[in-house]
Amino acid sequence: MCFEESDSAKTCIEKANKLKMDNGEELYVSKFEKKSERTRKLKMEMGKNSNNESKNKNNLYVKFINESVDEDMLKREFEVYGPVSSVKIQVENVQKGDKEYQVHRGFGYVS
Repeated sequence: MCFEESDSAKTCIEKANKLKMDNGEELYVSKFEKKSERTRKLKMEMGKNSNNESKNKNNLYVKFINESVDEDMLKREFEVYGPVSSVKIQVENVQKGDKEYQVHRGFGYVS
């Protein structure tokens, strides 16, 4: 999910993290960070420097999304915090017999 304004994303993280969905499930919401950004932060905390700036300031990572929640439901939950540009719940294709299914992976992105 990508918010148009960084203040909306910050407000959403503060209020939506640990939000109980209609189905009783609790969400985890944080700023999306690439692995390289997480690594850079860890290095800085340990006294090493890097000049890499985040390009995803308004992107949020959401985990513990129940399989009954779809992208439209997730978008509606987050739009109360501001305009949402996109929502993506991660799925994977699974082959069972001669049929292929998309399986909800329980996490996604809001920006």
